[in-house]
Amino acid sequence: MKRLLLFASLLACGLFALKFAIGDEVAVRTEGDQATRSERDPKQDQAPGVRVDNGKLHTTISQSGKLVFPRKREVDLGGGRVRKETLFILRAEDSQPVGDGLQQLTDVRLELFDDDQHAGTVTATRAFLELGRDANGQPRIDERKAIDLRDTVITGEPGGRLTGLRLDLGDAKVNVGDDEIQLTTAADQPVSMRFEGDRAATLIGRGARTRLPRSKHSSLQQASVTILSAPRLETADVKVQAAGRMHYVEDMVTGAARITLEDEVMLDLERGGLAMTGTTSRGRSSARGDQFTGWISRQRAAGSRSSAEGDRQPSMSWQRIVLAGAPASIEVPGVQVETPRITGRPGPLGDPNVVTAHGGASRIEQQEAGSDRLVGVSPRQIHMIRPGDSAGAMHRAVGFPQWTTRALQQQQLVVFMDRSRIEQGARAVVASEGMMIARRLDAETSVVQGFGRIEVSEDGAVRPALRATGSDGVLLTVTGQEERVQLGPSDEVGGAAWRRHRYEVRYGQATLQGTGSCSVARASGVTHLALRAPHDQIAASFGAEETELRRVRRLRAKLVGERVADLDVYGLPVQAAFTRAAERLRAQAPRIRQLGARSIQLLEVDVDESPWNELGASDRTPQLTRTWATSGEDDADYQIDVRGARVDVHHSGGRTVIVDTHADEDQAAHIYAVLPQPDSAEPSTVACAASRLRVLPFVVTPEATALHFGGGGALPAIATHALGKPWLLVDDVRRFEMDDQQQGHVEGSGHKLLISQGGAAALFLGDPDAQTPAVVRRNQDGRDVVVRGARVRLRRAADLQLSAFGTFEDRSTLLPPTMTLHEAGGSGLLAHMEAVCRGDIHIDPDAVRFTGPVEAVSLMPDGAIDPQGMNIDARQLEMKRQPATGRVASVEGEDVSVDWPRLGAKAGRVQLDLLRETCVASDSKAAVITMPDGRELRSTRISVNYLTWEISTGPSSARRTPPVAEAAGEGLQ
Repeated sequence: MKRLLLFASLLACGLFALKFAIGDEVAVRTEGDQATRSERDPKQDQAPGVRVDNGKLHTTISQSGKLVFPRKREVDLGGGRVRKETLFILRAEDSQPVGDGLQQLTDVRLELFDDDQHAGTVTATRAFLELGRDANGQPRIDERKAIDLRDTVITGEPGGRLTGLRLDLGDAKVNVGDDEIQLTTAADQPVSMRFEGDRAATLIGRGARTRLPRSKHSSLQQASVTILSAPRLETADVKVQAAGRMHYVEDMVTGAARITLEDEVMLDLERGGLAMTGTTSRGRSSARGDQFTGWISRQRAAGSRSSAEGDRQPSMSWQRIVLAGAPASIEVPGVQVETPRITGRPGPLGDPNVVTAHGGASRIEQQEAGSDRLVGVSPRQIHMIRPGDSAGAMHRAVGFPQWTTRALQQQQLVVFMDRSRIEQGARAVVASEGMMIARRLDAETSVVQGFGRIEVSEDGAVRPALRATGSDGVLLTVTGQEERVQLGPSDEVGGAAWRRHRYEVRYGQATLQGTGSCSVARASGVTHLALRAPHDQIAASFGAEETELRRVRRLRAKLVGERVADLDVYGLPVQAAFTRAAERLRAQAPRIRQLGARSIQLLEVDVDESPWNELGASDRTPQLTRTWATSGEDDADYQIDVRGARVDVHHSGGRTVIVDTHADEDQAAHIYAVLPQPDSAEPSTVACAASRLRVLPFVVTPEATALHFGGGGALPAIATHALGKPWLLVDDVRRFEMDDQQQGHVEGSGHKLLISQGGAAALFLGDPDAQTPAVVRRNQDGRDVVVRGARVRLRRAADLQLSAFGTFEDRSTLLPPTMTLHEAGGSGLLAHMEAVCRGDIHIDPDAVRFTGPVEAVSLMPDGAIDPQGMNIDARQLEMKRQPATGRVASVEGEDVSVDWPRLGAKAGRVQLDLLRETCVASDSKAAVITMPDGRELRSTRISVNYLTWEISTGPSSARRTPPVAEAAGEGLQ
């Protein structure tokens, strides 16, 4: 097909040769008899030859025999020199008239010359020429009459312009006009053209009509060939056939040509040049339609036309092909295209390296073995491109080895215009402004780029469903089992485009939306998310984990299925919520990082750059709020707030959450808890500041309990009740406060603090290295109690209990505990007092017990020692309290010494009844009571009312004290 124009040129040359051979001459030279003139009867008008009428002379002129007719032309060389050049040589084995004005040539051979070189040959078994008469009655070829050729064959000679050409016309008629030559065959006459060479081509069909310009100076500058029916064009890799006509038109000036085939057109490509959508097969490709149109360009190669350079001849190449139908279709191994029109533009090698489906809605469908079917739809155009057919050919033309262009040969591109949609298996991509698919045939790699508003979706039959939308394009990359979706422009490219992009991604129950760059990568069941916003416009929700994120600036996440396995989020600050069953965690921090499947960190961002350095103190500090409810519907919510330089949260199922809060040099760790009380309308609140805070769901896990106690039952439940409930561990307690409607206000500090929810207790620890005590202060109904000790315990049963211990847990060093009591407005003997004990101090609702030697002294309201107050020194001491008021009702001790200006006592056992103003001293040897006047009473048992001075004793004795005692007594008066 690439040499079709040569067919037109050859016909023109042949017809010119025939015209010159039997042109305007009365007789022609032969190798037989000379032409004779004879007189005939007028009745013999039908005799063979050309009848000549000259007045009254009527004669017929004829010639016969073997014919050789050379034709030369003179070429002006300049300077008066002329060279004769052969145009053609006409040979016929026989020539004879067969009727009035009809001449028959037998075994015709016309040799055509180009630049004095034999270029082509026209052969025919017979040729019939009708000779007419001019105005003078002389014989001439009537160009209005047809030349009838039989078994016509046109061939090109080696080394000429027509090398490899063979044209079989069969029986044909030729009309030679002033400007054009017309060639016509019968409608059912088989015709064919064959061109041998690097790209052999064959054109066959039935019936032909041809119009050719007579010369390059003719007004007609177009050559046209029409095959009337069943045209078929075949090359080594391309076949085109149709049921209707084929029409070929060429501009003789520019060399541009157009070929059209109509009705039931089929285009076959043996090498699969149209397989543009990703199939790895290079087998037969076929296209079907109603009309095929191809545009061809003819260019002459420069250089001589010697036999040594015979391959340098006019070449023809495809410029564009169009296949139209309702619809037209292309079928290649694994690919089918349906469209109103198909247009192809070939590369340098002749393969259609750009194929366009257009003219309306177009559809492309791909099915590869072992893969899902790919379907693409566009309302306008689909371009299928093989860049290797053009770029690879040019590289090879300048000397690059073929293996260096192998990567180009494996490249394939499909470009969809306007709002397009592609589907493959469960995945679909929609783009409002078109998309492009790029793929390598030798690797499982493909790239889909969508433009404008996009939608990417995949159902959840095999893995969680995916749906992504964006406002500015998408880049989908598939490499083996790995997929990557880049929504909108990448932030790595720079510029402002990515800052305006808006998107939303739904993956299973997870949802992400915001402004900026978004990337989703999936491989082997693992999904990686990477998001970046110009400010804090990202919001995310992970449904399976019931996690919500707001005000996010950057996000990176790893999902295994729908479970979040890794998460790193930056914000201004990030606001996060985690909900599990009845528990809810709310977090706020400049950075939130997940450490594994069930652990997260709330962190500060230690960078001195905008916008992080513009955050206020509350926004820079990580904060966590945990709320949960008990089983009862009417129960109030429990709430714990923590703040610190770093907050670690570890979740181990249900409400078992470990919270670890750290401080730094500038920021202490804080906790604030709201704990509803079943017997109070107001909840208890706890606030603490420390260097580290840890909230533990338990100390001993349920699994360890079952292992040690051999299963369930009442015993392990009782034994591990406190260890199986939440704990708070505090390091370097800087401040502790607890407020309760019934228990009052409690403050504390210490080196460490342990709080057990199950045990309803708190333990403050002093610093054993620095020998500093833990300090707890309780204020209730105007009573202020301060306890100091190596360890101080608070325990809540029906009421709050305080205990101070003199030793550290792992040290034998004694740090005597102390207790200080102040009652606002109190005027009793021990309303203001301080006690130092070398044992333990236990403060219960009904009593204060000193388990070791103790020294107690009365104080003034301002904390100074009361000179008129009571000093008590005892081996053991118990102060009983009134349950209603908490005031000291009585004091009872062993080996007691009481020093009081009003009354002194020393005995093995002393009891002060502050309600009855009575002092009872008893001793198996002798109890001693010292009266204000200095008298000493001795007895095994002495009872004195220190208000009325009523005395009751057993066998006793008395003596007067020294004058110092008298002076003291007078001072009391």
